[in-house]
Amino acid sequence: MAGTDDNLKQLLDQRERELQAREQRFRNVINRLADGIIIVDAHGAVRFANRAAEQLFDRSADELVGAEFGFPIIVGEATEVDIRRRSGDTVVVEMCVVEIEWEGEPCYLASLRDITDRKRAEQERAEFIREQAARAEAEAAGRRLAFLAEASAILAGSLDYKTTLASVAQLAVPFLADYCIVDLIGEDGALRQVAVAHRDRSKEESLREIRRLYPFDMNQNYGVPKVIRTGQPEIVPEVNSDWYKTAARDDEHLKRMREMDFKSYLIVPLIAGKRTLGAISLVSVSSARRYGQQDLRLAEDLARRAALAIDNARLYEEAQTVSRLKDEFLTTLSHELRTPLTSILGWARIMRSPGLDKESFNYAIASIERNAQAQAQIIQDILDVSNIITGKLQLNIGPVLLPDVIEAAIKSVRPAAEAKSISLETSCDNSIGPITGDADRLQQVVWNLLSNAIKFTPKEGRVKVEVKRDGSDVEIKVSDTGCGIKPDFLPHVFERFRQADGSSTREHGGLGLGLAIVKHLVEMHGGTVMAESGGEDKGATFTIRLPLG
Repeated sequence: MAGTDDNLKQLLDQRERELQAREQRFRNVINRLADGIIIVDAHGAVRFANRAAEQLFDRSADELVGAEFGFPIIVGEATEVDIRRRSGDTVVVEMCVVEIEWEGEPCYLASLRDITDRKRAEQERAEFIREQAARAEAEAAGRRLAFLAEASAILAGSLDYKTTLASVAQLAVPFLADYCIVDLIGEDGALRQVAVAHRDRSKEESLREIRRLYPFDMNQNYGVPKVIRTGQPEIVPEVNSDWYKTAARDDEHLKRMREMDFKSYLIVPLIAGKRTLGAISLVSVSSARRYGQQDLRLAEDLARRAALAIDNARLYEEAQTVSRLKDEFLTTLSHELRTPLTSILGWARIMRSPGLDKESFNYAIASIERNAQAQAQIIQDILDVSNIITGKLQLNIGPVLLPDVIEAAIKSVRPAAEAKSISLETSCDNSIGPITGDADRLQQVVWNLLSNAIKFTPKEGRVKVEVKRDGSDVEIKVSDTGCGIKPDFLPHVFERFRQADGSSTREHGGLGLGLAIVKHLVEMHGGTVMAESGGEDKGATFTIRLPLG
């Protein structure tokens, strides 16, 4: 039995030596690893640390073993942890944890790889990229500012905004677009293409032709009409085939648009104050440009400057027009005042002549009275306009029977109509009850329209007055068979001091105030007045609408 026990003891000792040798080899291998190795038991205490771990923690294995590991154990995942060394430095390590058995107990092996240099390199690279991006953005911002400065210089260089807008469109290509179109709203409300620029000049006429063949539908829910209607920009980063199909009116239109090959577009409104003046369209074609928010901000800045320049130019034109009209008005006024005064003075001298017969005397008195009344009317018109401008014109409100107003006005102008053999016709709905207004001012309105109609209607012509109910309104219509109104003058017919013929040699007299007074008086009564004409020698019709009650 003693021999058997000795043999067993020798076998166990040999096994122990082999295990110790294996563990030593394992330790030797682990100690040669570049990565730090920490073995942690189930309670979080360090059981083993290799030399690389000692270097990472800047502590000896004796200090580490038995101490708390201090980091969360997450098996199967790589995590980054910061290790605070004895020297105060911090190293960043990537830690991977696996489950093992160590000295007969379940433990965890944490592999710690120093990635401080890698992280530093990544940070330096990221910082370099940020610096490059910032430098590129600064350069781009500089180019944008230079572009806006040049555009501003062009816009400020002339009051001919159509020419300057064409120059701005050319400047926008190719800096901001492959082609640029500027549309403005005219005085008549119609949309007009005032500038077209394409990077390929030969295609500019193609753009104009497409617009001529396929003018905008102002009710469409995209593009320039929508931008002008809403006052909001529209940006389409990527134009696809569905967009082409939606926008095309027919196959030919689709073909022409595809030939233009646009890929992305941006439309911004031209807004001055609260008025939308038009829109700028920027389009990218085969280039790599796709519009984004930065492009939108630049385009809106350009549009603001362009709109301000347009508004300033229009205000200057209006000021020049007003100044010219005032000069013309003063010339006309002196002529209109001098004409009756000359007649009055002439007949007064004749009346002093000895031997003047009674018939001539009575004729002189009538002529003096007629010319004095004409001069008084001129003065009254000037006073009315002055009161309108200063807001002093007042109404004496009360019930008004329109048939009485019409009859009184016709009675006043009948002699002038009979002198030219002009037929005066009336059609009045006598069932219309009284309306609320100023009877004298409404008579002045009708008298003005009738006087104008008779003045501009040739001998043996016809002037007609119609009064009828139209829903909750009453409509007064004065029409004639006179010389009509030119289409280009029609929008200005109610403006003060405006006359179709403002020359001193014009055929018909007057100051150009009557219709302006008519418009103001009608609007003071809560109504509207409009003028219509088929053109020269086709007569004119003025329609007043006043609320009933």
